[in-house]
Amino acid sequence: MASDVDIVNLALTTLGVQRIISLGDNVREAREMNAVYLLERDAELMAHNWKFALKRASLPALADAPLWGFNFQYALPPDFSRLLVGVDQATETLPGTAKILVYRTRSVPDYALEDGKILTDIGAPLQIIYQRTGNSLDTARFHPQFVIALACRLAARCCEALTQNAQKRQLAQIEYKQAIAEAVRADAIQKPPEYIPDDTWILVRY
Repeated sequence: MASDVDIVNLALTTLGVQRIISLGDNVREAREMNAVYLLERDAELMAHNWKFALKRASLPALADAPLWGFNFQYALPPDFSRLLVGVDQATETLPGTAKILVYRTRSVPDYALEDGKILTDIGAPLQIIYQRTGNSLDTARFHPQFVIALACRLAARCCEALTQNAQKRQLAQIEYKQAIAEAVRADAIQKPPEYIPDDTWILVRY
């Protein structure tokens, strides 16, 4: 279980500079890391589908429909950061059968995210998987590979200010790529879904 300070100290160790006790310390290392920590944390959460940050929700439709373009709208969860899956698939009922999943490949998604809402033609309840915001996550729940990847990002970002050593920055970037590769192998990062285009042979099976 890592704290914010643990992650920062891992980054500082990577750079070979002085470690800190608190992000509020009045030393250069703490000031530089504190200035970028939240931005780099959130950037890394957005860069990959880290499983520890994912959450499922079943959303009720709002009473008022969108003014135009879509039939339904849903309020986003308060800890919502990014939509992963949910509104780009639909179900279809064939004669004499139960509902089946219809896979689609589209260049334009059949939803919109506007003003804290999801707008779509899919009726309630809208079932989604989304990524939570960094502020809603406890660092104790961070996957170890996320901790390493974030520390490498921080090291690369602050390297110039703390060491003026381009080689150390390059090494931090290499270690970051290695950390992401390890995270994929450890199944800490969820791969994006692969959608199957509409095809008659899929429907024939039902």
